Amino acid sequence: MRVAVSNGVRVVYLTGRPEKTRYSTICWLENHNLDFHDMLLMRENSDRTPARYFKSKLIKKLIAKHRYHFVLGVTDRECDIEAYEEHHIPALYARAYEE
Repeated sequence: MRVAVSNGVRVVYLTGRPEKTRYSTICWLENHNLDFHDMLLMRENSDRTPARYFKSKLIKKLIAKHRYHFVLGVTDRECDIEAYEEHHIPALYARAYEE
C-alpha cells in the first residue's frame, strides 16, 4: 500500500467502529504500520446500522458527492465484501490475525 500511496493513491479507511474509539483505532493502525491514510471514517456513536450497510452508504456518498474512484476495497470481514461489490469495487478479503 505504501507504493500505491507514493504514486498518488489516497487511502480511506471505512470502519464500523464507533467514533468514540477513534483514538484507539488510530493507535492500532500506527502499531500495525497502517497509519498512512488520508481519511478515517467512523460511524456515529449512536449508529447501530450493520457495518455492511453503513459502509455502503459512505461509499455511495464518496462516489456521488466527492467523486471518489475506488480502486480496491480491503476488509477483514466477509460480510463487508457485499458493500464494495454493490458499487462495482473489487474487494479483497484479508483475514485478521492475532499477534
